[in-house]
Amino acid sequence: MTPQEAAYSRAVATGAEAIAEAVEASPARKVPNCPSWDLAALARHVGLLYVRVSEQVRRRSPEPVRSSELPPAPQEGALGPWLRQSADRLLEALRSTDGDVPAGHWRDQAVTAGFWRRRMAHETIVHRVDAEDCLGRAALLDSDLSVDGTDEVLQLFLPLSTSKGTWPPDGALWLVRADGPEQWWVEAGKGNVHVRRQPPGSLPPEGPSRSVAARVEAPAIELFLMCWGRRVPPTTEVTGSYALLEDWLSVLGW
Repeated sequence: MTPQEAAYSRAVATGAEAIAEAVEASPARKVPNCPSWDLAALARHVGLLYVRVSEQVRRRSPEPVRSSELPPAPQEGALGPWLRQSADRLLEALRSTDGDVPAGHWRDQAVTAGFWRRRMAHETIVHRVDAEDCLGRAALLDSDLSVDGTDEVLQLFLPLSTSKGTWPPDGALWLVRADGPEQWWVEAGKGNVHVRRQPPGSLPPEGPSRSVAARVEAPAIELFLMCWGRRVPPTTEVTGSYALLEDWLSVLGW
C-alpha cells in the first residue's frame, strides 16, 4: 500500500468512527450543512455508499450494482455499529483489490477500485466535518489530503456544475494555499471548465479573465472546505470581486 493509499484508508476509518459516535450521541440533531438531514440520515447516506462501493469492488466488474441488490440500512439504534462494520468491509475490499481493477460505476462512468479509494476518503472527510460541526466539534483534517480533495472537487465535480442555472460565473477563481505552494486558476466557459495548477508565486495566466477574478488565499484545509460549499472561514483572505466569489460558491460543491 502506498503512503497515499494508507492516508485514504485512515481518512475512511477515522471519519466513519467520528460519524458513528455523532449519530450515537444525537441521531435526531439537524445537520446545518445539509438542511434536509439529521445525523441519522447522514449516517445512512455514508453507510449505504460504503455498502454499494464494497459490493462493486468485490465483484470486480464494470457493471453497476442496483440498489435492489443491496441490504437496507438498519433502524436508528443500530446505525453506529452498522456504519463501523460497513467501513471495515469497504476497507478490506479495497485492500484486497488492485487499483486498476474495474469496480462498477460512478455517475454512469465505469471506474476502478483506485478511483473509489480516493472518492470514499473525501466523501467521508466532508461528511465527518458535517457531523462534527453539528455537535460543535472541530474535525482534525490532514493538509495534504485537503490539497488532493481540492483537486478532486475542481476536476471531478465542478464540470458537473455546467448544467446549473447560475453557470458560468463571469470571471475566474484564483485559489492560493496559504500554508503551502499550491495554487489553482479556474475559468468557466458556457459548457466547460478549465482548471490549471499554477507554479508557486506565479501570477495568474495571461488571458481575458486575468483582470476579472476573485482571489482566495487560505490554508489547504479551509480551501478544501470552501470548495465543498461548507464555509468561508474568517481567516480566509479574499481580494478582487467578492460578488464573483459568491457566484463561484453557488456552483462549487455538490
